[in-house]
Amino acid sequence: MKRVLLACTILILTCSSAFSQVSFPYVIEGRGSLGMCVYGEADFNQDGYRDLVARMLGYMDFIYSGKDFTLLDSIRTPAIEGDNYSITSLDANNDGIPDLVLAGCDFEGHLTVFYIAVYSGKDWSMIYKTRIPTGILSLDKISDLNGDLVDDILVGNSTTSLVVSGKDGSQIRELGIPSYVGVIRAIADLDSDGFQDIAVSSDRNGFGDPNGAVVILSGNSGAVLKTIMGNGAGFGNTMTTCPDQDGDGIEDLVVAQTGGEGDSALVYSTLTGDFIGPVKEPVELDGVFGSFMGNLGDYNGDGIEDFVISDLYGTNFEDPTFSGASFVFSGADCKLLYSFFGVPFSEFGLSVTSIGDLNGDGRQEIAIGAPFNSKVYIFSAYLPGDANQDGRITLADAVIKIRFLFHNGPRPLPMSVADDNCDGTISLSDIICALNYLFGKGTQDCCIK
Repeated sequence: MKRVLLACTILILTCSSAFSQVSFPYVIEGRGSLGMCVYGEADFNQDGYRDLVARMLGYMDFIYSGKDFTLLDSIRTPAIEGDNYSITSLDANNDGIPDLVLAGCDFEGHLTVFYIAVYSGKDWSMIYKTRIPTGILSLDKISDLNGDLVDDILVGNSTTSLVVSGKDGSQIRELGIPSYVGVIRAIADLDSDGFQDIAVSSDRNGFGDPNGAVVILSGNSGAVLKTIMGNGAGFGNTMTTCPDQDGDGIEDLVVAQTGGEGDSALVYSTLTGDFIGPVKEPVELDGVFGSFMGNLGDYNGDGIEDFVISDLYGTNFEDPTFSGASFVFSGADCKLLYSFFGVPFSEFGLSVTSIGDLNGDGRQEIAIGAPFNSKVYIFSAYLPGDANQDGRITLADAVIKIRFLFHNGPRPLPMSVADDNCDGTISLSDIICALNYLFGKGTQDCCIK
């Protein structure tokens, strides 16, 4: 019997150590606008957890362990370039370990020199550094285009867009399509030539239209395959991919339309360029819905990739505190899955990334930057109504909501798990939703089911 108990104990400890050593929500606190850009797509130290890279505005990138969020290392650059789309990764030296790709700039006298630097994920030594003609607005990785068995890099900047070799930084192709304040993204192989293709968005008139546009190009040749012209102010400010929405079997695009009468996100077919439908902001916030977009992979564990849209200056308070908010939408039907709200004056949601399933619950964790607060918040995919995030909905969750309402509880952590009717506030309606759920009453107007 003692041997059985000992074996069970060892098994429990072994299983426990296989997952993240922290509980969620978790907050990384820094300084100097930490969280300007966050990236969580690579396991640099090869411990089985995807690690987190967080940029500090000005001169520093920090790499945190996905296991316990201890600091692995930091990389200092003269200045940071590219804002919230300025980090990616690939295996540049073919050692089997992902390497870190960063956008930055140097100063040579009165001149600003822009570059991409690639650092070894093994020891953080610089592998190479290559100059880029003008300011870098976004980076992405694309599967090998030049046959050297290394993935390549897409660069969007203020005058043109480039494809450069992931192996040595040499230029493969100039696309001749400006990205301005939009983004550049690798997308599915639309022309069936065996290579990923490319989407570039712009919210300015670089495409000959004051409303902006999205241009889809062949990754192999650079030829324009499709142009989606904008139909409103701020079209193309940001963009991301989402799973197939029109039944053609090919991933589609979500494009921001910021400004005008109201902000929205618009879904387009990548194959035909046809408009599929809108994604509306779930709650009325006085901000900019679509200030950040990103593909999160399968966030809620249903086997379908999901996506996030941020309202950088949105607030759920009556006064304009620019708290920020991020909303996770289902890739299956573009409906709201989760909502996360920031603290006042934090620019919460400027950058968002998935960092994989760290706690073994079958759902991914998400990191959200709040650079004006110099923090990065890590959330687990919660159950709506599960205010204490213990995986169950009980009376304890209703008590947390009551305490929040009458004792001015902390934000944003309870907000993301206690807004049971998804209206952007915590109110008595949420408590009613919780109690109706617990005692078998109807939950028709509630997120909690």
